[in-house]
Amino acid sequence: MPSGDRRSVGELLADSDLLARELLADPAAEVAAGLVRSWPGMIQAAVRVWAALPTALAPAEVDPMARLAGIGAGVGQNISRAAWPGPGLPDERLFEVGANLARAAFLVERYGGDVQPTTPAVRGDLAAARARVIHTLYVATHATTIAVRTQAAYQEHESHRRRPRGRRVRTAELRVLEALADRLTSFEEIASRYVTSHPVTMVALGEVRAEQPPGRLPSVLQHWDAQVHRTFGSRVDLPDVVRVARVNALVASATGALAAAAGDLAVADRPAAARLSDTAGSLEVVWTQLAELTGQFVGPDARTDPLLVRAAAGTRAAVRDVACGPIGFKQPQQLTDPSNLLGIVQALQQSLASSIDVAYLVSDMAADPARLTTTARSSRAPAAEASKAGLLESTQPHATSPGSGRLAVMRRPLPSDARDEIDMLVATAVSASRRAASITLEPEQTRELSGPSQQRRRTRPQPMPAHNRSVRTAPAPFTR
Repeated sequence: MPSGDRRSVGELLADSDLLARELLADPAAEVAAGLVRSWPGMIQAAVRVWAALPTALAPAEVDPMARLAGIGAGVGQNISRAAWPGPGLPDERLFEVGANLARAAFLVERYGGDVQPTTPAVRGDLAAARARVIHTLYVATHATTIAVRTQAAYQEHESHRRRPRGRRVRTAELRVLEALADRLTSFEEIASRYVTSHPVTMVALGEVRAEQPPGRLPSVLQHWDAQVHRTFGSRVDLPDVVRVARVNALVASATGALAAAAGDLAVADRPAAARLSDTAGSLEVVWTQLAELTGQFVGPDARTDPLLVRAAAGTRAAVRDVACGPIGFKQPQQLTDPSNLLGIVQALQQSLASSIDVAYLVSDMAADPARLTTTARSSRAPAAEASKAGLLESTQPHATSPGSGRLAVMRRPLPSDARDEIDMLVATAVSASRRAASITLEPEQTRELSGPSQQRRRTRPQPMPAHNRSVRTAPAPFTR
């Protein structure tokens, strides 16, 4: 177990839930194989967590995890000998979910032996942990099912284009995919019944608490920015860019939600808060598009910098503490202590401003053919098309560290159209970040007490009385 991971059991489970939700952003066919390879390990880790938690189930109550574990074990045995997905690398995101669950199980097994469900508070914490575990499995399995069904549709389409022998191979894989999708759907149904009977609410998850002071969030965001620059300066791979883009999209999304809440609660100047919320929403879209674009070129040998993964987890946890409820961003009425809200929004706004340099770093790396590379088998540019374009002649072995155990894979530069798209997205991100940095977010009372001259300047001309409106047919001078 990593000694540097200081997250609590609750933070590990919440981070796993958030990662599972991120899987729903792009459950495409090309990630189906990796998701399926990672899925049984995630189930095994969840079973460990469930078994380590002290039980409070009534004798007549059926343990849902026993049924889910049975399906998971059967699927794991089946895919180990089936025609699909075959040997290969797991999906890094779902693998991280499993690692978080395994870490949580380790902590409970080592330090939770004295915990007994004898008080309402303890029983509430245990119910929250179990709700997190099942909800994480439900969401991650749903994303995996979508990816598998998308891959099945692709295989069915390809089977009509193949020769008879290749068609038989495709048909065998299609049968495996359809059976796997059905079994995953059965898993979803069992998990959904538990989620329905144990609603994912703030009380159920034990998240009725005051907001964290803004002091922790700025330091976490600063550490994230420093780690991004260290990673991009020492090494870079496409998964690093994808991870950075997704975390920046999360920060932008949280900024937009909390800025809107600050305006609604009259904590900050309403027009400025509305402008910041709209600008942050635009940034979220741009960073998400950049993550989806670069994610299409991630090769099977790609790996994210472990230090970047840890910094991303800490950033997600800090943002979740101040901005997220059990099922999304907090609504204004869910903020129990709005006094810290302005400082939190200002810290997030500063992070948006610092992302300008990160965007330029991504553009510089994309412009250098030797830095951001992809494998010859890319989802956006198949090997046949790359050969026609003369790209395969420029491939070179991917540099690997000695003793890493990773096979050298032929690499090639990103296609020119992808580099152009990255440049366009970077330009949009820089423009939006500049707009966000230029907005001055002040307390509402400061704006109201800004002095009589300011009030006179903001006062609009009063309309004419009704009995005089027929006298003037043109606007009065100097009024608009």
